[in-house]
Amino acid sequence: MLWEEESLIVESRRLIGKEIRKARMRRFTETEFSSLLGYSQQHISRIERGISPLRVDLFLEICLLLEVSPHSIIEKCLCEAISFTK
Repeated sequence: MLWEEESLIVESRRLIGKEIRKARMRRFTETEFSSLLGYSQQHISRIERGISPLRVDLFLEICLLLEVSPHSIIEKCLCEAISFTK
């Protein structure tokens, strides 16, 4: 059971990062985006690849900057992540 929960967390992180990257690419380069957020380009890249965990406050700031709904990203990613574990 624990392995499945960890897999779901890892997969959710990867999917959320992927959605952030898709939205970011429509508006900003990675350099522009990281500069606007005040984080290193490496850190943003690690979030987009699902390697680094994403704090809620940064997630909300990213959504505001990208003009996307946090709810829509989470809902889409959770549906995909749940189907991943089945």
